[in-house]
Amino acid sequence: MSDWTLTRSNIRIDRREARLTMYMNYDNNDQSAIYWSAPRHYLGNKILSYGGNLTFKLSYTSQINNYDPILNKHPLVILRGRDLTIVYYYPRPLEANRQDEDISITLKEANFRFQTRSSTAVTRDTFLQTLSNLSSLHILAWPYSSDSTTSSIVAVQLQQADFKSINSISTQRPLTRNIEVCSCPPNYAGTSCETCARGYYKQYSGTNGAHSYTCVPCQCNGQSDICDVETGHCLSCVNHTTGSYCESCMEGYHGDPTRNISCRICACPLSIESNNFASTCEMNITTGETTKCLCQQGYYGDRCQSCYPGIFYF
Repeated sequence: MSDWTLTRSNIRIDRREARLTMYMNYDNNDQSAIYWSAPRHYLGNKILSYGGNLTFKLSYTSQINNYDPILNKHPLVILRGRDLTIVYYYPRPLEANRQDEDISITLKEANFRFQTRSSTAVTRDTFLQTLSNLSSLHILAWPYSSDSTTSSIVAVQLQQADFKSINSISTQRPLTRNIEVCSCPPNYAGTSCETCARGYYKQYSGTNGAHSYTCVPCQCNGQSDICDVETGHCLSCVNHTTGSYCESCMEGYHGDPTRNISCRICACPLSIESNNFASTCEMNITTGETTKCLCQQGYYGDRCQSCYPGIFYF
C-alpha cells in the first residue's frame, strides 16, 4: 500500500503496517471529495479482471455514529479508461469508528453507472473498453460523514484470471474463475475480443462518451501490415517508405507509394546509399533515370557531387 497516493497532495498521510490513514484539516477551504489513487500495477489492460472482485477494508472516525447521507453524494469507486468514467456507489451506510469494514465489488457492468450520465446504463462493451486500458482507479478517502476527520484503507486486491497458473491463487492478485474466453472474428483479438488483431485498428463511433468501434484494416499503401491499434498510424514501413501511412519516400528516394510507384534511390551522384546526397529528386518513372537532383544542405551540383567551400563530409 506504500505506493498509493491521494488526489489532493496537501493532506497528511500515515503509512504504517500496510495501512494508509489520512487526516483531514477542516480549515482547508477545499472541501471537495478526496480519493485514494491506485499505483501503476493496478492499471493498464485489466480485461482479465472482468467478473472478478475489487476488495479492500475501510474505516473512518466520526462523532455521528449513525447513517449520514453525505456518503451517497460521492462514488465509492471511480474507474477511468478510454475516455470513459464509470462509478460505483456503495448501497448501504458504513458504520463509523470500527476497525475495518470489508468491501467487495464485482467488476460487472450492472454494478456501475456513468459518472456524468447517471440515467444511461453501462453496457458490457463500454465496461470492457474501460477495463482494456484502465488509466485510473480511485477509492473514496473523504468524506464518509459530515465530521469525519480520519479514514483508513488496507488490503486492496484486484482479482484477475491467470491462464498460466489456472489452478493456483496468488495472494497478491487472487484468481477470478469466471472470466470468459471468446472465439473472435479475424479482425478482433483478446480474451473478450476487446481489441483489434494484427493488421487492424479501431475506428470509433458514438457520442457522449459511449464509444464503440469497429476493427478495420490498416491503411499503409501496401508497405506495412501493422499499425497502431488506436491511431491507425502505420508501423515498420518497408521499401524505403515513410509517413503515418507509408505514403512518402524516405530522403534520397523518389516515387509515390499512394499510386503504387516504388521508391527508388536517387542517383545523386550515384545510386548507392553511401554516395547519395539528395533530399529528393525527379525521375523518369519508366526508365528509373534520375533527371534532377535536389541536394542536401552542404552539397551542390547537378548531381550533388560537390561540397560547398569550408564544409567537409566523411
